[in-house]
Amino acid sequence: MPGLPLTDTHCHLDLMSGENLAVLAEKAPAAGVLTFFVPGVTLNSGTSDLSPVKIFTNPSIKIFSMLGVHPGYLQDFSETAFQRQAEIRQPFMIGEIGLDRRYEERFSGEYQASCFRSQLGTARELDIAVSLHIVGRHEKALRIIREFPGIRGIVHGFSGSPELAREYLRAGFLLGAGPLILNPACRKLRKTVSVIPPDCLVPETDAPFLFRYDGSRKIPAQPDLIPDIIKETARLQGNNYEDTAAAMIQAVNRLMPANTGHL
Repeated sequence: MPGLPLTDTHCHLDLMSGENLAVLAEKAPAAGVLTFFVPGVTLNSGTSDLSPVKIFTNPSIKIFSMLGVHPGYLQDFSETAFQRQAEIRQPFMIGEIGLDRRYEERFSGEYQASCFRSQLGTARELDIAVSLHIVGRHEKALRIIREFPGIRGIVHGFSGSPELAREYLRAGFLLGAGPLILNPACRKLRKTVSVIPPDCLVPETDAPFLFRYDGSRKIPAQPDLIPDIIKETARLQGNNYEDTAAAMIQAVNRLMPANTGHL
């Protein structure tokens, strides 16, 4: 919507092909998406220069890079190296970090938890937010989060129940609302979105890894899908688009470090 800046709070710009970036550079600004949060996956991703993204020439577009090691890529993790990178790169957020039961054959739950704690500790030392990747281990994640009073951030790709959502909200986290809410089959998630205040939700696409649904077809999500995610959030909550978008922008702004200002 003209005059209303929109944010994709989880978009892997640095992992997109040049062709996809070219399309995105044209379509996203037209859709009103002018700010991108780019998560780190390994110590070599989410870099501050984001060289593949030089195709973006629109001066209104803002790109904020995170530093984080995904629970599926912990072979790269070194607490010393991570802290050194944080000192050098001064990321605006730490993420995506967390726990994922699908990788426990490669990285034990104990090891994942140790790496998770280390990265949460760095975020607290820097007084910046985190982006969480939690799959199948929410109870454990919440216990660990509570070891770090004052930590804040986003639960990326949230798809749980209203009760679980409220647990994260009480812990100081916002919920990432992504393309799955556009899928009528995701009844639990859509029920959760319908009862959660819009200023506790932030829009994301997880492009290029998630999909939107057009009937039976799965189409890779792109950031120009953000207005549709906001529109569906508004519809599920019985609100109008403008008020919902403004509330979600307000939520995003609560995550921004003081030295970056508001969107």
